[in-house]
Amino acid sequence: MSGPARTPSNIAKFRGNPGRRPLSDKEPKPPITAPPMPDYFDAVARETWAYYEPKLLAVGCLTESDLTVFERLCVYRSQWVRLAKKLTSRHALFEKTSQGRARKAELFALETAAKMIAGCEAKLGLSPSDRTRIEVDLDAEKPSDPAKKILGWS
Repeated sequence: MSGPARTPSNIAKFRGNPGRRPLSDKEPKPPITAPPMPDYFDAVARETWAYYEPKLLAVGCLTESDLTVFERLCVYRSQWVRLAKKLTSRHALFEKTSQGRARKAELFALETAAKMIAGCEAKLGLSPSDRTRIEVDLDAEKPSDPAKKILGWS
């Protein structure tokens, strides 16, 4: 299928469904869970996991289906931090070659990791541009008082 990826129904509801097309009620709804942290993570990946996991759970963006995307985010961020430290310690981003100057392989890997992080953040709704598209009705999230419903005060 060509064109942009379809927007999940829960995201379309938050955005207000500007196209007014009917939303699917048969879309799978995986349970929101706190998955266990993988054992192979290094220190930076563990810090990333510990930082983002409660935030994603609080807004309902971390489900069983999102686990691989979340793992990739943590791994890519770990790689990015390691490469950034390596490049800043050397102070040289280019090297001389027979054809002139060329970017170091570490710089290319750093840029690639940054793109991968941005992709994972977008899928999980962590980038600022993705958050601007989401509208949340804070009044709808407040729990209703059952006594008010019984007495007809709602």
